[in-house]
Amino acid sequence: MVMDVSRILVVDDEPSIRRLITRSFERKNAAHALCTAADGFEAGLQVVKFRPDLIILDLMMPNIDGFRVCQLVRANPETRHIGILVITGYAAEENVKRAMECGADSWMAKPFDPSELIQQVVTSEPFRAK
Repeated sequence: MVMDVSRILVVDDEPSIRRLITRSFERKNAAHALCTAADGFEAGLQVVKFRPDLIILDLMMPNIDGFRVCQLVRANPETRHIGILVITGYAAEENVKRAMECGADSWMAKPFDPSELIQQVVTSEPFRAK
C-alpha cells in the first residue's frame, strides 16, 4: 500500500527519536517529505512553513508540550485537518486521555517498533493526505 501522507512533521525533544523516525520512513517510502522540530515552539513554526499532512508528536517536551501543540493545531481552521499521532514515554491512561481530548487522532507508547509506527500511519484513515 502506498502512503497517502505526503508531508510528515516529526516533533520530539530527543534527537535520537527524531532520527529513528525519519530514517524509518526514508527506508520505507520516498514519496513524501519529512521535517523535524525539537520542541513545541519550533513545531508551531514548522506547521505554518512546512504545512504537514501528519504530525508525529511527543507529549512531554520543555516549554510548549505536545498537549498544547495539539490544542493550537486544532484551534486554527487552517491547520485543524492535520493528522496528529502522539508518541509518549508516559502512556499513563490520564496522559493518553488528555492527548485525545486535546485533538490527537491516535497514540503510541515509547519505546515503539518503527515498523508498527509506519504501519499505523499507512493504514489509519485520519492520516490520509487531505
